[in-house]
Amino acid sequence: MQLNDTDETFGLVSISFHWLLAVLIIAMISMGIYLEELERGPEKFELIGIHKSIGAIILILVALRVIWRLFQRFPEPAGTPRDWEHKLARAWHILVLAVIFVVPLSGYVSSSSGGYPVSVFGLFNLPAIAPVDKSLHEIAEEVHEFTGILLIPLIMLHAAASLKHHYWDKDTTLRRMVGLSEA
Repeated sequence: MQLNDTDETFGLVSISFHWLLAVLIIAMISMGIYLEELERGPEKFELIGIHKSIGAIILILVALRVIWRLFQRFPEPAGTPRDWEHKLARAWHILVLAVIFVVPLSGYVSSSSGGYPVSVFGLFNLPAIAPVDKSLHEIAEEVHEFTGILLIPLIMLHAAASLKHHYWDKDTTLRRMVGLSEA
């Protein structure tokens, strides 16, 4: 399998970004929901630290994925989608990537504006991205929660669309994203 994307298929880098981010994001949504229900205490603070660390990694991975995408061509659509379907799919991917970027960024702003460091597994702290500001902290916290919850239906629709392509359209969209050949 090649590293780069081609007109016909995704390369190893794009596929790896996709699935690594998928696993991390689903884990983070689950952890975020659990954290909301958890009472204050040592376990919650430890999990918040892990949540921030993984969030920082997601932020970096999404930035790298966007940079990678800017230098790679999108493979041509599998099958023969209508023009409006192709445009909708492209807009959908941009929306999902934007939300995936806003979730960890808003968490980072929330921590910084709340005066809390963002440590990456205790190895180093990210620099503060915003000044300590209670109102900014509250806004960033709300954006973080809203966009995190918004990811749930976005991910579900994304998965449903891939199944539609595979079972209804009988095209190779899903096979390409799991690294299987066009055949």
